[in-house]
Amino acid sequence: MRATELGRLFSSKNIVWDGDEAFDDGSYILQFDVEDRVRVIAFSSAGTATFDPDSLREVWLDQKDFYGVLEEWYERFNEEWLSLSKTGSVFYLQ
Repeated sequence: MRATELGRLFSSKNIVWDGDEAFDDGSYILQFDVEDRVRVIAFSSAGTATFDPDSLREVWLDQKDFYGVLEEWYERFNEEWLSLSKTGSVFYLQ
């Protein structure tokens, strides 16, 4: 399916978003693992319920590169978080 078709379908109420809304600006990022690559599609609803075709971006990445970036981000975030002084309850990311 082309990214533009998916964007329209996603904002047409044919697909129900059942997840944690991570972005409060009306943007969406969809990730699809396709064999040894990862397809990432990003778009915005521009503050409305309709899909903004000018915001559409699509990229294909090697799976190792995509997950390598996520792992590096996690490690750096966790290191920084652990280095900060904490008050109250302490928990560790796993």
